[in-house]
Amino acid sequence: MKPKFRADGSWFHVFRDYVHSGACAGLGPYATTILIVIKSFTNFETGYSFPSIQTICELSGISRRQVLLSLASLEQAGFLTKIKEGKSNSYRVRERVQINDHAKRPVAVAIWDYLPRAVKQAQAELQNFVLEGNVSDGSPQRVIYIEQLCLNLQIVESGGTGTQIIVGKTNDR
Repeated sequence: MKPKFRADGSWFHVFRDYVHSGACAGLGPYATTILIVIKSFTNFETGYSFPSIQTICELSGISRRQVLLSLASLEQAGFLTKIKEGKSNSYRVRERVQINDHAKRPVAVAIWDYLPRAVKQAQAELQNFVLEGNVSDGSPQRVIYIEQLCLNLQIVESGGTGTQIIVGKTNDR
């Protein structure tokens, strides 16, 4: 028997840090709306998103020109990676969470590809880092390993210099 109605109860995650860090305001309402549209198309298992420019325009209510400008802004800010495949594009949404010390000074930034099925694990690893100052295996390094994600952790030193560490490899389609 065919159902009489349809309701889509799926969801996608937006980290509070996107808003509170100023990234939302800095990118503006067009880029934020476009990021939300693209993120809503993200494949739960692979993390890839395939909406066409036309689909993004229709669902966001934003002109094609503004969509293209906003996509460039999102890429430049590091929240989106565009992969050109023939005439089509696919996207990877990048998450970023700033880690602060007790004086609210930034000490690290965790960046990884958005993979919906791994969000809870990513949150647990970040929480462990915040609470313990190290990764779950007990090592004193400031590297957070999130399974099947590429994590870019930038350590901010007191003099303004930092080191950048890339860990892991993302899933391929």
